[in-house]
Amino acid sequence: MPKFIEQIIIGLAGFLLTVFLPKHFVTLIRELIKFIFVSLIKYWYLTVSISGLIAFVNFKTNYLFLGHFTSYKFILIVIFSVIIIVSIIALLRELLKIYSPINIAIYGCFSVKENEYLTIDIDSESLNEKIESVTDEITSSFYSYRNKFIKTNNIILPKFISIFLGNSGLNKFLRKRVTKAKHLATLHFIRDVNKQNILAIINYDKANLSNLDPISNAERLINNLSSDNDLNCSKIIELTVKVYLLLFGQSLTDLMLDAKKYKDIRYILDDTEKLITSIRTDAENLSISHKSSVDNFLNFWTSYVERYKAILLLEQKQFSGAVQHIIKSTILNPYFPYDNYISLKYDFTKKYGIALTPAVNKTSKELEIQIDDKANDNVKDELLKQVQYAETSFNYEIIKNILQNDNSDQIVELLLSEFEKLDKNNPFILLTISEVVKYMKKGTQKFNEIYVERFDESIELLREILKLDSDFPLVNTKLGLMITFKGMHLGNEQLIEEGIKEYAKGMHFMSELGFETNEKSPNR
Repeated sequence: MPKFIEQIIIGLAGFLLTVFLPKHFVTLIRELIKFIFVSLIKYWYLTVSISGLIAFVNFKTNYLFLGHFTSYKFILIVIFSVIIIVSIIALLRELLKIYSPINIAIYGCFSVKENEYLTIDIDSESLNEKIESVTDEITSSFYSYRNKFIKTNNIILPKFISIFLGNSGLNKFLRKRVTKAKHLATLHFIRDVNKQNILAIINYDKANLSNLDPISNAERLINNLSSDNDLNCSKIIELTVKVYLLLFGQSLTDLMLDAKKYKDIRYILDDTEKLITSIRTDAENLSISHKSSVDNFLNFWTSYVERYKAILLLEQKQFSGAVQHIIKSTILNPYFPYDNYISLKYDFTKKYGIALTPAVNKTSKELEIQIDDKANDNVKDELLKQVQYAETSFNYEIIKNILQNDNSDQIVELLLSEFEKLDKNNPFILLTISEVVKYMKKGTQKFNEIYVERFDESIELLREILKLDSDFPLVNTKLGLMITFKGMHLGNEQLIEEGIKEYAKGMHFMSELGFETNEKSPNR
């Protein structure tokens, strides 16, 4: 065939490929070829070794199968063998790479092109440089990253993989990596060329994380920022990467607390505060609504830091400092581990039902209320699956822990002084105080570990809660018990009857949770 005809055919084939075939298919082939070419150069020693091995086998078999070294058959076999083997090895090394056991991964920025295929283009490559810049700045100066307690990995996938997988396929691929414990979490960005916006996507294993609200809040915040077309992509990326590192940089705090590595915890908390300050500074020029969202998120995290400082000082027997930090935490977020009253109230009742189950038989006998304890054990097990923070303590439980270690006049006076800083119009603040005040030393007499001279204060606080929120039956139950205990201590039948009636008002919350209850009229 004449050479000029060959050139015409090649030109027509190229035209057909670029015009009639989908653009993403053409790009996929081009990026696959580029990956193969780069792999051959990168792994040149494999190229030489495979070629030499094939030549050696061919020589030993006396050119039986592949022909002489100069034959087309031999040359093609060598070329295709090298391409296939080296490319597969390069791809497997990329996909099967082993990372540090505790690591968080950033998979960079991908673009959705005009005909909706996913790739990494020139614009997203420059955004990847921004991602690496922010990550490097934090990981080089922050204690937990600098000392490699937790590792960050900036991972750039070969372009043909993202084109082949597409948006949903990429998410599925990254979620699978997280569930297989390759990463603690992943972050990547999708830049939509058509809509001119950028979306941040966080993947993490919900089954292995007990505290999901901070991540959900972060996702809402990031999505809120991403939806604003007036914010440039670099700003969104900078804020998102910092929020991401803030979220998952705390993964070892509890483990270090258990190991009593107090110095390390202090440095990690200092890093967290620096990151919070950095994010707050970056948010200064945002619109009022965005700034408010960022502030609310950061207040939650400042509350988290203050709480851990309190726990740290409690562990170190520094009780006055622990009190001050846990009160600061409560001021910033009264609802920890939740971020709002409604969510807390919904689960608080369930948590109380779980805690009440072991002692409910004894209480029901005293108050002449029959409860099917076997059925209730099953309900308790079911509630444990539903409650997100079944093992997480509320702030008032930390204060009670402080009192168990130090119930001196100094700590009691400090607590009463700190309580004055709290918002008394918040029902859960009042519940927090009521849960603590009854255990604060006053006088010498106790009833059920409660100081009898604190009965009236606790009862009054519970009544104030019902004035603010009359639909909180659990408070009726607590109020009924307090009045009943006071009546039992004083031997006052009228108070006992009043307490039983108040307790019965709240008992319907037990049946709403699924507990078997059968109220009986008291025979007193």
